[in-house]
Amino acid sequence: MPSSTWKAVELAVAKKLGGQRIPVTGERAAADVIVDDALGAVLFVQVKHRKRGIARDVKRVTHDISTKALEARGVAALAPTGIAVWHTPGDNLGDSIVTMRFADFVDLWGA
Repeated sequence: MPSSTWKAVELAVAKKLGGQRIPVTGERAAADVIVDDALGAVLFVQVKHRKRGIARDVKRVTHDISTKALEARGVAALAPTGIAVWHTPGDNLGDSIVTMRFADFVDLWGA
């Protein structure tokens, strides 16, 4: 959906995850979509839809590890998921960023 508006992308993400898009009314508190599951877990989602601003490195590395996990699905007992951990030297490990393909995330959390 490369030509879609940011609002359409937020709605599509909310639908895929079984969540609800939060309208732009000043009450968002940095979340575009919120998802509640049957067990009471809550997921806050920030959606970015931009022509620029996503580092090619993030996309490439995340794709590579996801592909590796897909290749392992035939031999692993559980369905493996690929993630990339982005750590900056000098920062606490807990402040690192984790990325994964949206399709893999939907497999885990989606509606």
